[in-house]
Amino acid sequence: MRRREFILLGGGGAWSLAARAQEPKRLRHVGLLQGRAPDDPQATNNANQLKEELQKAGWTEGENVRFYIRQAAGVIERIDEFAKELIALKPDVIVAGGSTAAMALARETSSVPIVFLAVEDPIAIGVVSSYARPSANVTGFMTFNPELAGKWLEILREVAPHISRVALLFNPQTSPYYHAVYMLPLQSAAQSMSIQLVETPVHEQAQIAPAIAACARESTCGLVMTPDAFTMAQRLVIIGAVAQQRVPAIYPYSDLVRAGGLLSYGEVFAIRWRGAATYVDKILRGVQPKDLPIQAPTKFELAINLKTAKALGLTLPPALLARADEVIE
Repeated sequence: MRRREFILLGGGGAWSLAARAQEPKRLRHVGLLQGRAPDDPQATNNANQLKEELQKAGWTEGENVRFYIRQAAGVIERIDEFAKELIALKPDVIVAGGSTAAMALARETSSVPIVFLAVEDPIAIGVVSSYARPSANVTGFMTFNPELAGKWLEILREVAPHISRVALLFNPQTSPYYHAVYMLPLQSAAQSMSIQLVETPVHEQAQIAPAIAACARESTCGLVMTPDAFTMAQRLVIIGAVAQQRVPAIYPYSDLVRAGGLLSYGEVFAIRWRGAATYVDKILRGVQPKDLPIQAPTKFELAINLKTAKALGLTLPPALLARADEVIE
C-alpha cells in the first residue's frame, strides 16, 4: 500500500505554459537506451511514462515525435551496439537509462544531446565534468546519494540484527565505477556498524546462485544488490536464489520488492522519469544540455515485502513498518 506521494522538486520541475503552447512544426526523434530486458515490465513502464510525460508537454507519438527504443538485457556488448545504432539514426535527443548506457552513448557522440537517468555519479564515470554546468551534450538525473549506503546497511541490520557480514553483489563489467561509487561509502558505514563487507562479483548468470550460496553458508551473512545493467537484468534470478538460500537482502528499487525481494530503499521511479521528460522537452525546444544542471535525488522510498519476511522467519520491527512507503502483503 502506498503511504505517500512525492512531487518533483528542483530546476527541472516546472514547464512554462508559453513553452508548452509552442507547437513544434517538424517531426522530432527521441532515442531511449536501457540496460533492462525487453520483457521487463519496469522497462515497459519506463518507456511509457516517458512518452506520457512528453505528451503532456505537447509531444505526441506519430504526430510530432518518433521514439526509437532499445533494451540491452544487461549485455555490455549489446549496450555498445545499440548506442552506435541510435547515434547513427541522428536523433534530436537520447535518454540513457543507467550508467553503462550513458557511458556508451557519451563515447559515441559529443554532439547529440543525452539525458541520463539512474546514473550513480556522472563525474566519476566521466560523462560530465560539472554538476552545475554539465558537458556540452550530456545532462540528467543522478540516482545515488552516498548516504544511501549507510541506510542500506542500517535497514538490513534493523530487520536482521544478527548480521555481521554483508555480501555486495555486482558485475565488474557493467559496473566499472563500483568501487568509487558504492564500496567506499559502504566501507565507511560498515566500519561504524562493525559489519564486514564481502565483495561478491558475478560475471554471468551461472555465477549468481553459487555466490549467494557462499553467503548463506555463513549464518550471519546478509546481502546488498548494487544496481548495474547486469544485476537489474538478472534481478529475478538473484531474487530467486536469495529466497532459496534464505538470505536477508536489500535492493535499490521498489520494483524488486514487488517481484519478491525482502526490502528496498532508493529513489522514487516516478520522479526520475518525470524529470527526464522535462529535460527532453526543454532540449527539443532549443535549450542546450550544458544549461540544464545535473539533478541529485531528493526523495527516497522504503518498500517491504511481508510475505518474503515471513518466509525468511523474520519479525519486522513495527517502527520500520510505520516508516515504509509501500508494504506488500
